[in-house]
Amino acid sequence: MVEPCTTPHQQSMSTDTSTQTATDPAAGLADHHYPKAYRQLLGYVDGHDMTVLHEDGLYRHIRFATPGTSIGSFDLVTWPGHLAISGDLGSGWTFRREEDMFAWFANTYRAGYMVPAGHINPSYWSEKLAGSRRDYEGFSEDKFTADVNAMVDSAITRHALDDGDAAELRQETQDEVLDHAHSYDTNSAYDVLSSFRPEALDFGGSRPTLTNDVDPEVWDDCDHHFLMACHAILWGVRKYLTETSS
Repeated sequence: MVEPCTTPHQQSMSTDTSTQTATDPAAGLADHHYPKAYRQLLGYVDGHDMTVLHEDGLYRHIRFATPGTSIGSFDLVTWPGHLAISGDLGSGWTFRREEDMFAWFANTYRAGYMVPAGHINPSYWSEKLAGSRRDYEGFSEDKFTADVNAMVDSAITRHALDDGDAAELRQETQDEVLDHAHSYDTNSAYDVLSSFRPEALDFGGSRPTLTNDVDPEVWDDCDHHFLMACHAILWGVRKYLTETSS
């Protein structure tokens, strides 16, 4: 089975040499850190305060919220070997690994090191989900779109379409398939693509589909809600460790 989340399966020191900018903190993040979800997370947490509701060693209850609203708020609760997130940005995810889960998520075992902002590891972290594991995988609109665009490129080459017909095929695919991708799941995406017979490929006979080689598994990726929870956890852990160490 295709591995849905493409993050490396290890909790290692980051070797990403890209830099984040003040105007776009997600700029330069590798795809396996999911910069699109990180940008969305930053929009929610701008203005968040951190409130320590309880702290007794590894027993912590930390709230992150913007005063006067619950939008984008979340709580992190830890006890030895566990971390749970609840709230607007993620509920129902509990992770189990090391005694101090804040140290584990931030990978602070080496003095002076902390996982850089936005550098989530959802594939590896998903392996540490405890108890009743909610689905953390699902249909990815981005992966579906990339796959369909590759099919269009292949069809243009295979049928030797001129520039006009190629442009028509791209527009028809956009209008009939891709513009509705936000409403698909894997099954409905497969049904739509399998029945799509573009007029741009009408050569006087029966119109073919874009391709006969459709693999829906390549459209799976980490669920967006899980990615948001991962980004919220790392953002919250980094904020806590930074503010409590000063």
